[in-house]
Amino acid sequence: MITALLDFLNTRLLIEILIGFVLYVAWSLRTNLTKIADVLFEKLENPTIPEKHENGIVYLYQYRSCAKSPNSSPYCLKVETFLKYHKIPYLPVYSASVKSRDGLLPFIIYNGKEISDSQPIISFLEKEFNLTPKLDEKEMAIARAVERTIDNSIANAMSYILILKDPNVFFDTLLKLMPLVIAQLMFGRVYYRVKDRLEGIYFAQLPEEDIFKGLDLDLKAVNEILGDKKYLFGDEPTPADFALFGQLSIGIYCYTSVPFKTVINKYPKLEKFTENIFKDLFPHYWRNMN
Repeated sequence: MITALLDFLNTRLLIEILIGFVLYVAWSLRTNLTKIADVLFEKLENPTIPEKHENGIVYLYQYRSCAKSPNSSPYCLKVETFLKYHKIPYLPVYSASVKSRDGLLPFIIYNGKEISDSQPIISFLEKEFNLTPKLDEKEMAIARAVERTIDNSIANAMSYILILKDPNVFFDTLLKLMPLVIAQLMFGRVYYRVKDRLEGIYFAQLPEEDIFKGLDLDLKAVNEILGDKKYLFGDEPTPADFALFGQLSIGIYCYTSVPFKTVINKYPKLEKFTENIFKDLFPHYWRNMN
């Protein structure tokens, strides 16, 4: 009996070792394929990078524009909208392969400084150009909480709906921006990274009904804050407004997601908010759509 038990344990241990080895090989293969795809993508994309960065100009490194939106990334669009509204001199550099030292997009280079990620970028520019919103401490606290909700809770739901729920729609969107081969590489890079991130925070494992319900509740809350005002906190926008515009603009104009349209159509004030900023700051794209 003891011999049989030892044989069983040895067999089980061998199986576990084999399973672990197979998983390791699969992980290594996927990681290496991703790296190869990154190299190929950079070669095929062949982005135009400035030879030098002049002082006094913000160089905004970001993803490419969408056929019906100034950018295909809500975070890039958030930063560019901030720059446009405040009339800060900037030069967009479109590339999906050139990233910051932290491996992020968007990032900026300003007077020799590199700043990545939309929230740190806007915080840096607010201080650099003395653009802190004219709000009291309580309003600033609420605005920060709203921005975080948009950049996290709403953004996670949007990523799931626009990219994971229907990959074909996402791939079709990419095809409108770039040749087939680059679109295929881009799809693999973005889709699996979004999938890994949402699964890593156990968001993708939630019931789909709960994801849609959570997005609806978040949009309802933001809609209540907006009310009949031009911006969330009055006549001047805050980073929360730029974040909201980025997320909604991508969902409304860049992608053709029917499920998202079903949710956002319940909030015409949010649609009008997005449309007004679009018309004011990106008239060229607006004219092309109408």
